[in-house]
Amino acid sequence: MTYEEARRNPAQIRIFQKGCDKQRWGLIKYWSNCLGELHYHGKYDITEAELPGELKAAYNSAYGKSKLRSYLVETADGYGISCEMAFDSDYAKRFCVANSKVFESIVSQVLVGARNEALNGCAIYIFEETDIADEHEILFVFPADIDPSSLEKADVFMQQVEDEVLYALKHDWKRYYYPLKSLVCDEAGCREEAEFAQTLCDFGVDKELMEELGVGELAGYLE
Repeated sequence: MTYEEARRNPAQIRIFQKGCDKQRWGLIKYWSNCLGELHYHGKYDITEAELPGELKAAYNSAYGKSKLRSYLVETADGYGISCEMAFDSDYAKRFCVANSKVFESIVSQVLVGARNEALNGCAIYIFEETDIADEHEILFVFPADIDPSSLEKADVFMQQVEDEVLYALKHDWKRYYYPLKSLVCDEAGCREEAEFAQTLCDFGVDKELMEELGVGELAGYLE
């Protein structure tokens, strides 16, 4: 299916739960890594001349126009460009939530963001806890003949999905306020202020939340 044909339809979303790695590799075949180095399905290196015609055209056109990690791929729908983002288990630690909660946030934000017309014609794959560092991954796969300007436009909204996931995790007080409050009560008086401010920052605590936690004076260390 060409991009012009695909873009008439809203983004199609497929969600795969934990333990789906083997199924994933059956659905998506890779012809490059994210650096643009070419290979045949990860088995052996190839040259540009050995790429299928559609992928060769994409490689010299829209490929690399997204700020996300990008790959040349092959799916049941044909050849395409996959723009990908990942959320590893450090996100769960940072926001004091279970990794499953991060996945829930990803799914909800993708469902909202996929309504944007800029993502029409895109096939979105969401994988829960892959074998790579328990990462949740989102793949935005566009037909290979997408033009560079359309991919750049879509890239803005793909990155917004990532921003909204982080925002949702950061501002869900029920999930992380009390663990942080406990951390503050236990350690605020026992640590160097600059070090403790950095610890809170690593948990995603901003100046506003420091005020809420009663340690607003530490915000100066983040400037």
